[in-house]
Amino acid sequence: MKIIKNKKNFKIIATTKKEIFKVGGFGICDSCTKEYKYGFLVCVLNWWFCKKCFKKWYEKANERTYFQFVLLLAIYITIFSGWFGLIQYRKFKKVVK
Repeated sequence: MKIIKNKKNFKIIATTKKEIFKVGGFGICDSCTKEYKYGFLVCVLNWWFCKKCFKKWYEKANERTYFQFVLLLAIYITIFSGWFGLIQYRKFKKVVK
């Protein structure tokens, strides 16, 4: 594993397929879904890219990518936790009656 320094301040780690197995990955690109021997782990997204897909992603990525991801995750958690809470409330309400 080798940390790649870059101008956009993302933590990117170059790994082999064997190395990514050790941390729970499968050596499959999260973009094109093909299997590769070498790839790049983008820590902020927890995605593993092949060289070709990494170059495409890096060209369009910016520092806001992380914040957009976190915001989207927060929205999903809010929506689903509210939905799940409503279901649990209805079940509880039926039991109490």
